Amino acid sequence: MKNLVALAVLPGLLIMFWVYKKDKIEKEPKGLLFKLFILGAISIIPAVLLEWGAEWVLESSLTDGMDELLIIALDNFLGVALMEEFCKYIMLKKGSWKHPAFDYRFDGIVYSVMVGMGFAVVENIMYVVENGLSNAIMRALTSVPGHASFAICMGVYYGAAKVAESWGDLAQSKKLRKKALWMPVLMHGFFDFCLSVDSWVAIVVFFIYIIAVDIVVIKKIKKYSREDTPIYTNYTNDIGAL
Repeated sequence: MKNLVALAVLPGLLIMFWVYKKDKIEKEPKGLLFKLFILGAISIIPAVLLEWGAEWVLESSLTDGMDELLIIALDNFLGVALMEEFCKYIMLKKGSWKHPAFDYRFDGIVYSVMVGMGFAVVENIMYVVENGLSNAIMRALTSVPGHASFAICMGVYYGAAKVAESWGDLAQSKKLRKKALWMPVLMHGFFDFCLSVDSWVAIVVFFIYIIAVDIVVIKKIKKYSREDTPIYTNYTNDIGAL
């Protein structure tokens, strides 16, 4: 049991450490990162409750007569991906948006990954303890990196939104915050949809998709780490003083 739990936790820890090391200019407070990890772990509770509610709605007469693929798509995109990413986003924003340490764009990625891995580690423990070693290996190669990719996508837009706000462009900041939610929802929904369709074509598409996403995400991390942008936290205050 202990070995299974360790295998469930290890992939998330390795991903967090990798992203943390990529934060080259200024390391984030460890207390803040731990808090975000815990908030991510806690977010699985409302996510599960919302998923139950969404499942109940989808199983009602609303889906009578619908095409099976459409029902699967609704379940994965709205019933699962939206609920999970929404809960993670709320915890991310609550735990970091106004924190004084949020002073570089890359910080948004670091914070989002901490929340995402908190969620993924708890989810992984539940699945692995129930299904064993083979499940631990498969999820280490697919589901945990998947959650990391969704989190990095969220963090890219989240950090950019903070930069926009610091320059007084509140409309752009709001637009980017919306993208910080909807882009991971689309990525997550397609990920789950491919696994839910009973077709070898869907499985092939799934593995092509996760390989492509992993390549893009690694490139994005390197790019944003190399080209990190400061957030001028006093900018809006200076405007008010003029």
